[in-house]
Amino acid sequence: MLYKVDVNIKIEPVEGDARRYRYLFSLVKDSSQTLQMGRPTPIPETVQRSSSSNAADLQMNSSSFCKMFPWHFIMNEQLELVQLGRGFSKLYKPYLADFGNLASTYFDFKRPKGLTMKFRDIVRRTYTPFLIGLNSPPGVSDFPAIGLEIKGQMVHCPESNSLLFIGSPFLDGLDGLTCNGLFISDIPLHDATREVILVGEQARAQDGLRRRMDKLKSRIEEANSAVTKERKKNVSLLHLIFPAEIAEKLWLGSSIDAKTYPDVTILFSDIVGFTGICSRATPFMVISMLEGLYKDFDEFCDFFDVYKVETIGDAYCVASGLHRASIYDAHKVAWMALKMIDACSKHITHDGEQIKMRIGLHTGTVLAGVVGRKMPRYCLFGHSVTIANKFESGSEAVKINVSPTTKEWLTKHEGFDFDLQPRDPSCLPKEFPNPNGTETCYFLEGYRNSALESGLPLVAHIDAAMKTISEGGDA
Repeated sequence: MLYKVDVNIKIEPVEGDARRYRYLFSLVKDSSQTLQMGRPTPIPETVQRSSSSNAADLQMNSSSFCKMFPWHFIMNEQLELVQLGRGFSKLYKPYLADFGNLASTYFDFKRPKGLTMKFRDIVRRTYTPFLIGLNSPPGVSDFPAIGLEIKGQMVHCPESNSLLFIGSPFLDGLDGLTCNGLFISDIPLHDATREVILVGEQARAQDGLRRRMDKLKSRIEEANSAVTKERKKNVSLLHLIFPAEIAEKLWLGSSIDAKTYPDVTILFSDIVGFTGICSRATPFMVISMLEGLYKDFDEFCDFFDVYKVETIGDAYCVASGLHRASIYDAHKVAWMALKMIDACSKHITHDGEQIKMRIGLHTGTVLAGVVGRKMPRYCLFGHSVTIANKFESGSEAVKINVSPTTKEWLTKHEGFDFDLQPRDPSCLPKEFPNPNGTETCYFLEGYRNSALESGLPLVAHIDAAMKTISEGGDA
């Protein structure tokens, strides 16, 4: 029975979808009952308003009003406080019983200017913005909100002949709020002051973040500048130790393969009697002597643009033709050898004796490469290095022993007058190839520039020669 009517209900599956069924309803044929339908509820043509436009029907109790508008107060005709919002009540309620309820005791009317504390005068200014400062109650030194200012408006309430002030704190950000013993919850949600404070704090936080970012950026720039300076120092140091091309690869961390260089002129030198000097002098004296001597030699390397290979004790080794090939490589090394001999005459041992050196020069093919990782060294290898060392050991005190190949390079170009004195063929090292037996070595006694007078010092002739090849563009 459905709605007091006998009906038949039949369930049939939906064709093509075994998961769905349909219900068929039919009246029983012999049923004399009819379906009872209730009369529909009439729908009104107009919808009646449930709200009222009458102010008397929209009343709010005082507790809700004090909570909704915490920064308000109501004064009667005698300018006595009859109601305080929750914000004012939090500050002044403990003092009302002792100091009375006159508004002038607690509030200083700063605006409008020229306002007198009379009821009628205030009523006439109700359409003017008001700024009220909070006073500390008499004798109270720890009042938290002294100096706090409230901006707002006065409203005349004729039904009670009273004045209603509604305002909000005049604050400079969140700091001003906390300095006066207030919290953000003391600002009503509908008051735009809350948003102003929060936006101001956000802007201040962003400014602070921006300043911190600027300081961080400045520190990063200073650090980058310091790193750049240190990098330049490291690169400069590498350039002092290695040829420019090798120094750059070392700085970049690139692999450095050994390379063969032809026609490299090598200089080996040592101090005659160095072992005896060391036995008679203190280590400090020996180091001081070598420091002064090698300082001059290092300046010669810069002047002639030759590469200082190494110094081991009294042995000083240089080479030209490694980092920058030139047809005058042998000339530069020969001039440096002459200046080294000349410089030795200006340095003395701890005994007051003049330092004497022997030097050997040889030109040939060498293999150069970097050896080691922790303390890498740029080393020269090959038969030519060994022969150059032999020419040094076969030299004599204050003499420069020159190999035949170096002599050939020194005399190959005209305009350079080297004083080369041949030695006995037996002085030629056995390691030097001499298939015909006609080769010999030479002592380099001096150099003279044809453009200068012979009476000038050796240094002047060498400087003039360096100037000549520099101007020629193949130094």
